[in-house]
Amino acid sequence: MANHGELVPLIREGAPPNVELIGAFPPEEVPDKSGIDGCIGYWFPTEEEAPRLRWIHCPNAGFDDLPAHVLRSKQWTLTHGGGTGAVPIAEWTLASMLFFAHRFRTILQYESERTWHKNRAVELSGSVLHGATAGIIGYGAIGRQVARLCKAFGMEVHASLGSTGKTQRPTYRTEGTGDPDGILPDFWFGMEEFLDVLPRWDYVILYARVTSGNENLICAESLRRFKRSAVLINASRGALIDENALSAALKEGLLGGAALDVFKTEPLPADDPLRDAPNLLLSPHCSPEGHWYQGEIRASMKEGIRRFAAGEQLLNVVNGE
Repeated sequence: MANHGELVPLIREGAPPNVELIGAFPPEEVPDKSGIDGCIGYWFPTEEEAPRLRWIHCPNAGFDDLPAHVLRSKQWTLTHGGGTGAVPIAEWTLASMLFFAHRFRTILQYESERTWHKNRAVELSGSVLHGATAGIIGYGAIGRQVARLCKAFGMEVHASLGSTGKTQRPTYRTEGTGDPDGILPDFWFGMEEFLDVLPRWDYVILYARVTSGNENLICAESLRRFKRSAVLINASRGALIDENALSAALKEGLLGGAALDVFKTEPLPADDPLRDAPNLLLSPHCSPEGHWYQGEIRASMKEGIRRFAAGEQLLNVVNGE
């Protein structure tokens, strides 16, 4: 994440003389800012402390743990950095799919043991993405870019219908990526149909926010509906998965594998049962990290400042999500 000093020129460049913006990142102490119109960062005053405040932008995509009064306030518009990591996270997702389809774990084992196969058609038999079916739960910025990549590989895509239907809500998007109009999926499903369509998928891909209705969506019941060869992929929220049930299902061979970049407890404890589960690719919550992601965070902030200063509709508005 960019620090405050790096963002000051960007903020000052985009703000007109009559609009006062600040950048605030912990643990920096923000002094009296009663004249502030907008804030980029993590300064969460009360409405009384900042009577002019009309916009707070949190650079990260997550906003689940923000103070309740910030989420509820009607005084300011709250936005987040969703979409900035869509490209690298989608590529991490496809890399995970290829890891399992082309048996890279076994290949790496052969490499580390300095051995050679006796019969590659038997010992190193893999699969292909072409013709496989991906079920995407959460068809937002990341899910739509995953769909774009899946279609390029010749896959069938099933996507969940969210609150806005097939069309994406106003969200930051890297030009030329994603599926804003919802034209890529071959099949749409509502979450009430989830257990019925789940057995059709070769890849179960989670990119949903956690709500009271989908916590532990992947549980013992749903895992029993997986294809035995299916792979579960999650780089959204750990709370979407009952991790004990997943660990048990992998040991029983109820699914072909799983790739996880997020967990209920982070860092993942060294003695966590997941670490002993077979066919599990553990990634330490790093799927978006890199220069691309940092550049997109800055680009998202710059676009937000431009829209705010011009009085245009802001992107990634939290209110109502």
